[in-house]
Amino acid sequence: MPRNGTQGHSARHEKQRAHVQAHYGKLGLSPEEVDALARLARRSKPATAKLLGMTRKELLARAARAGVRGRWRMTKAELVAALS
Repeated sequence: MPRNGTQGHSARHEKQRAHVQAHYGKLGLSPEEVDALARLARRSKPATAKLLGMTRKELLARAARAGVRGRWRMTKAELVAALS
């Protein structure tokens, strides 16, 4: 049972999400794009990036440029196809 009026962890996640969106909003990304990138970031394990021969940061930058809509469970093949 969450104490002191919080909503358990979800409140923290929302707060964190708002914070991240504000940060990337300054870079001219819409909240939807930020969410998509966040999903992609969770999916882009260093191993996946290595498989594509680039660093995770490069992978995300390239994905952002390509306008890839990340999903929670993207297969490596989907990721590669989206970026190529």
